[in-house]
Amino acid sequence: MPYTEILDNCVHSIGGVKDFYIATRDTAGSPLDFPLDVILESGSTNTILVGFNYTGRTLTVNNTLVTFRHVYPDKCAYTEEQVSTRQGDTYRKTLEWSMPKVNLTTNNQLKDFLFSASGEFAISNALVFFVDSNNQNWIAGFDLPFVLQDFDLDVGARQGDNQYTLRYVSNSYLRTFQYVVT
Repeated sequence: MPYTEILDNCVHSIGGVKDFYIATRDTAGSPLDFPLDVILESGSTNTILVGFNYTGRTLTVNNTLVTFRHVYPDKCAYTEEQVSTRQGDTYRKTLEWSMPKVNLTTNNQLKDFLFSASGEFAISNALVFFVDSNNQNWIAGFDLPFVLQDFDLDVGARQGDNQYTLRYVSNSYLRTFQYVVT
């Protein structure tokens, strides 16, 4: 079964991110070890099986139980570009989103995500799951993870509303894969 070209064919294009989940730790709180072992859907070379437990905020990729964060993004964008070098072709995947209306709740959730219980900087490599505007499920970063590249606070943005902007980048030899929930 040939791979679906998500960025080259408008029928299968992402067309915008509707919803996404980001995972950086297993259920014991340890950073994820990459690459993650994945199980492909029977008869497919580009669809990964993932078990979601939405109420417990956990997911299963092969035998790895992962804790995820459901992100409600504002102005979220995902791009994948092919980069050719002497070492071969890679795909630079970039995920960027804004968290509007910075307040005490937003700060606490962001601190919980970025810092450990002992106050140490704990951001780690990330695995990303997202749903596009066409209701297709996509997974990226399971082979070579997403890494936080930029973290900005805009003060006075959008009629005086503050916002955080985060940008994650992954350089991988694999394209973005689809996933199905088991």
